[in-house]
Amino acid sequence: MLAKRILIAGVVTSAIFVPILLLATSVTYEPYGVAESQRAEFRQKVQEIKARSVALESIRKDPDAAIPKAVSTHSMHDFGMMDPLTMGSHAFEIRNDGTESLILTGGETSCKCTLVKGATQIIEPGQSAEIALSWNSGRVREFYQQTAIIRTNDPITPEIQLKVQGKVRSEIATSSEEIHFSNLTPDSEGTFDLDVYSQLYHEFDIQKLESTIEDLVWIVEPLGSDELAGHQARSGFRLHLRLPTRNIDSYVSGVLRFKVPRPILGESDPAGQLTIDGEVLPAPESTLDPDLNRAEIVREISIRGKMPNRIALFGPGLSVGSGLDLGLVSSEEGIQRKLILKVRGGRKPEVLRIGRVEPEIVDVSITPNEKREGLYTVTVAIPAGIPMTIFNTPQNKGRIEIESDLIPSGVLVIPLKGAVLTD
Repeated sequence: MLAKRILIAGVVTSAIFVPILLLATSVTYEPYGVAESQRAEFRQKVQEIKARSVALESIRKDPDAAIPKAVSTHSMHDFGMMDPLTMGSHAFEIRNDGTESLILTGGETSCKCTLVKGATQIIEPGQSAEIALSWNSGRVREFYQQTAIIRTNDPITPEIQLKVQGKVRSEIATSSEEIHFSNLTPDSEGTFDLDVYSQLYHEFDIQKLESTIEDLVWIVEPLGSDELAGHQARSGFRLHLRLPTRNIDSYVSGVLRFKVPRPILGESDPAGQLTIDGEVLPAPESTLDPDLNRAEIVREISIRGKMPNRIALFGPGLSVGSGLDLGLVSSEEGIQRKLILKVRGGRKPEVLRIGRVEPEIVDVSITPNEKREGLYTVTVAIPAGIPMTIFNTPQNKGRIEIESDLIPSGVLVIPLKGAVLTD
């Protein structure tokens, strides 16, 4: 009876666990975090890694195991300087130094402008093959580097990166992206030299040279051979720019604009496409510019600089914009501040005096420095015994005016704030 019960229990248990076992063996788990559209590629990568691990393990156990061995004699080629919209091609050699067939397959390229020929092939032991990379230079000057990946069945070198790099010659370029007059002084004009050159054209003309700064003047001269060599250019000009002196404290800001008629080099696809072996090779997207098909090249260079005032003030409590802050002043003690006034340049002022002062309780005087010409001492004082006076609110502010013929408006206004407090 007991044996019969055990037999029945075994049958029931088998009836339950066999379907569960069959169900478990039929269930597959998808990789967590991998999008459904990428799962096939993910599984292929996993299989490649497993196969490479098996091959590496066999090599570890048997160093003389038969495997392919991919060797690239060089993986980088520099085209140097290339003309715009030209095709650069270079053949890379890959050799099989192993004892099994080396299988090559083409992988990704860093740009649609790069074409790979011969990426998919089989190289027998001791043999070599060439893989050609072709590149469309596009039309804009820039340093470029493009990459093509070649996959192999070599467990030690599963992929080879082949690279090409170089520079595209510029149609029209300038030696600086900005004209900065950093040498402005009240007594000397500002100067700046700007080179305009072409690495592509053997000659060109600058037309409609103009500036938004009315008193900016210039002289245009051809670049010499040494200057052209420094820019790797075929032709060019140097613009000697000159900004006359100004009796004004201001920032210089504007634009220099010029046009160059585009020389005709021959017909080309406006989109920059080239064809090789019947296949269309587009220009790099980063080099496409809708202005490249115009009959003229337009350039704008920003201009900036700072024209300093002939008169400058320095001292404690003095700041640009907010003026002189005397703080809280005790009525019993009063206060005295000494500021330094500097006259820039060699011109001496015919008029330099204190004008209007508010509030009237403030005494201001100006005296020349006996030891250094061009320096003056401005003394600002509030004597002791002055009653409470407030001049540090938006409604009650003071001011000091310095009158001089060196100031375009005739008056330099210094905001003044503070408060006299009594005990």
